[in-house]
Amino acid sequence: MLVPLEVYVLVQKLGRLTPSLVMGWRIGQYLREMFAGLDGIRLAVSVDDDVYQGLRLAVTESGFPLDVLLGDSSKAWDVAAWHPATGTRMDFTISHQKIAMDARGAAVACEARRGDMLAKAVHGMALDRQVVRLMKEPLETLCRIHEGSLLSSRYVEDLTEMLSCRRCGRKIFRKDVWRADGIPCCSTCAEVPDSWRMNH
Repeated sequence: MLVPLEVYVLVQKLGRLTPSLVMGWRIGQYLREMFAGLDGIRLAVSVDDDVYQGLRLAVTESGFPLDVLLGDSSKAWDVAAWHPATGTRMDFTISHQKIAMDARGAAVACEARRGDMLAKAVHGMALDRQVVRLMKEPLETLCRIHEGSLLSSRYVEDLTEMLSCRRCGRKIFRKDVWRADGIPCCSTCAEVPDSWRMNH
């Protein structure tokens, strides 16, 4: 099976190749193209370690800081990217059904882990087919990509004025309001990672 050299190097280092690893790398490549030449991009990952590892590999040379929120299943996205200066935000929600291994490969996964040689061969061929498919299919068919806006109200003059979040109704200081796709809301409803709130 042919994979890009940088993915091969990561697989050698981690000792495994998974659909999640490929998806993280694909999303990272997409972001590198989308935000090419821009500084200050913020990234967050709320899903498993292999998505993080693949994403980290793809964006490391771009210098994008990567916030890790592994295990934070409260987010509606798996990977999020934000450019504070322009307010551009991109959320990626991976379709785990579409990246899952085919039924035959999944059926022999347990036997393969136990060392059954035939099961390992069948599982390996299924994984190869899956990775080839994930590398070829358009990213938009493998995950939902939402491009929106996210603007902070951090630099307003009146820091004590209270507003209501338009999504949940919670009272918040004007300085803590975020505009998610034009809607004033609290950081929770805007799904803003903690590090984005503190470091922008």
